[in-house]
Amino acid sequence: MNGPSGADRPDGLLIVGDGAQRIYAGGFTLRQAGVEVRGRTTVLRVNYRNTQQIIDAAMAVAGGERVEDLGDAYARGDAEADAIRTGLRPVLVSCAGLDDEVRFIAERIRDLVESGAIGYGDIAVAAATNFQVKAVCDRLRAASVPTLGLEDYDGQPVDKVKVGTHFRIKGLEFKVVFLPCLGEGEFPRRPAPGQSPEEHDEQRALAVSQLFVAMTRARDGLFLLASGDPSPVLGPALERFEVIDT
Repeated sequence: MNGPSGADRPDGLLIVGDGAQRIYAGGFTLRQAGVEVRGRTTVLRVNYRNTQQIIDAAMAVAGGERVEDLGDAYARGDAEADAIRTGLRPVLVSCAGLDDEVRFIAERIRDLVESGAIGYGDIAVAAATNFQVKAVCDRLRAASVPTLGLEDYDGQPVDKVKVGTHFRIKGLEFKVVFLPCLGEGEFPRRPAPGQSPEEHDEQRALAVSQLFVAMTRARDGLFLLASGDPSPVLGPALERFEVIDT
């Protein structure tokens, strides 16, 4: 049904999207493509996946970033979202190094599974880069945590922790999500040699957008982990987290 009368029209078109969850560089707006949608759009504001605490934390981290969606530009945080569920505050864990981060993750996963509240398949671990993902996955397997790379996940139920990048986790949801490697100097990546300030700004904005996506994959529990000082990206959002030291 796509017309005011409720009848199908041969030239009717419905587009549903979320510019706030952009994970690719570049792109274009509908207006740039010659599609005028101003005055013909509806914003969906009810969040059915996350708890209010999780979406508030994600917005505090990435809400100031610029978003272009449906022909308009705005700050991500201006697109208010109301969750229908509440829960515990997300946790920011301060660690001594990657081994410490993964040790915390493995122990918390075992506690959750042994409690009977969730299974391994309800949990995901995501990092910004493939190099970080491999390092985390190797350590989890050494700790006897069953894992499956998101690149090998076909959507069928499997009782293993899913591990992949912030990019790869888009479109999925899990009861609990762990996001390691968010220390200062690790995230976002430093400028590459010869990289222009403009290119690095775009790279940074994309990384923050992908982190936002990764945070909002969590339905009930969200853990961010950082070795040393947390990323400056997390600074404005610290009051939204329970901060603990390992």
